[in-house]
Amino acid sequence: HTNIDFEDKIKNVKLPPLILQTFVENAVKHTINWDDEIVLTMKGWIEEDKQEAVLIIEDTGDGYDPEILYKLQHDIDISEGKYRIGIMNTISRLKLTFADKVSLRFYNREEGGAGVEIRFPQKIEDRQVEVNE
Repeated sequence: HTNIDFEDKIKNVKLPPLILQTFVENAVKHTINWDDEIVLTMKGWIEEDKQEAVLIIEDTGDGYDPEILYKLQHDIDISEGKYRIGIMNTISRLKLTFADKVSLRFYNREEGGAGVEIRFPQKIEDRQVEVNE
């Protein structure tokens, strides 16, 4: 089951390619067990007073392993050989694109499941901007 709630203005933000795909793929990959219904939620909006875009991806799976969550919350590399490189590459690309103006918050939901909140600068103008996702 999927819940998608993007306000209209968020659809025009500039975002490096495959950012959302990586987090969604990670949520699906680590929550599917074929026994329980999993809900994937994606939300996005613009906080115009801060000129900031906000994207949230959440699932109803088991949540992050405590060690992985600690590392993600403290900006510690979680990759192990060929494993977990997608998330680390995505974090690196966001930081290369937005420098210290991007923030990522990884968390386990109280109701169960994992979440990531991405905030990055975005000035929305009246003209259409190409979406790279």
